[in-house]
Parts: sequence; C-alpha cells; structure tokens
Amino acid sequence: MLTGCCDAERIEQIAIDTNMFSVDEVGCFDKMLSGFFDSSLADHRWFVVEDSRGRVIAAANDAPEPFADRMGNLYSIAVVAEEQGRGLGDLLIEHVERELRSRGDAVARVLIVEASSTGQYVRTREFYRNHGFGKVARIRQFYGPADDKVVFWKSLAESAQRVTSVRKIAFRSGVVLVRGSDNVPRPPLMLQELQQFP
Repeated sequence: MLTGCCDAERIEQIAIDTNMFSVDEVGCFDKMLSGFFDSSLADHRWFVVEDSRGRVIAAANDAPEPFADRMGNLYSIAVVAEEQGRGLGDLLIEHVERELRSRGDAVARVLIVEASSTGQYVRTREFYRNHGFGKVARIRQFYGPADDKVVFWKSLAESAQRVTSVRKIAFRSGVVLVRGSDNVPRPPLMLQELQQFP
C-alpha cells in the first residue's frame, strides 16, 4: 500500500523533473495531491507505476470535468526521464481509459487532456494524438503571453471499438511486465491506484 507523504513528494518531484511544473508552479500540483489525500478532491483518482524497489516512477491523475456532461479530464501524466519511451505513459493512459470505460457511459463518455503550446511540449502533444485524441481547442495566452492551452478530446465509446496494444507491456492483476528495446524482460513493475486515507 502506498503511503501518502512519501509518494506525494515523489510524484511532485517527477512533475518538476519532467518540467511539467517548475518549482515555483508546483503549488497547484501540490493542491491536487493534498486534496486527494484529505478527501476534499474525492473524485480525483491517482494511478502510479512502481519499480521493483517500490519507487514511484510514473503517475497519472484524472477526475470528472466540473460543469460538464460525463466528461473526464486527464489532469496529469508523467514518467521519470530515465523510463520515458518504454511504454509506461502508454500503460497509464490506456489504464485510465479502460477504468473510465468500465464505469460505463452514464459516468464517462469523453476524456479530455490539455497541454501547453510551447516547443517543450511537442512530444506531449504528439503522445496524445498517437493515443487517438484530437485537438479541439486552443486558448490563447492561457499559461502566459506566448503560451497557449491546447485541448485534446477523445470519445471513450469510440475508442472502446478499437483494439489498442502496447507493444512492450503485458498487464495482469497489477503486475506489469515490460520488455526493453532488446526484447529482454525487465524487473516487474506494479501499477496501482492510490488510496485516500480514511
């Protein structure tokens, strides 16, 4: 079982190290994590991937979009730099989609995700497009004078019709088996949902 304090600090550090947030900006990320653990953001869900030593190496956060009709928002997804490009982001985004679809159309029919328009996020925007998200909006100067918000949209019902596969990953009851580019198995990883404290 994950413990809130240390895991929250590790998830924040991943967000900083991957330039999702600067040290000065991490306060809003901290509020999302704190709100999850103190249940003030009870509808938020956090999924993490741990390595064989129990260290969090990737995380994703989603929640219903306020004031929207059955729409989820993937607020964050991040993988430590040394593990990027090995399929963990694929694993997380596909797991979030699968979890939302399992709740049914009455709960979630659409998933959105947002990204910055700056060059730093080119790979991020490409990642979302590669996962079937279409660009639907651009809000000018949202994050700053030269930094627009780009919004991507995906129908969960339509994406359920397509068969998706992550080439390097097998997922069975929480254990994730990943093969490297040389097709050699790596130590097992653990994908799990963070739990709120009672």
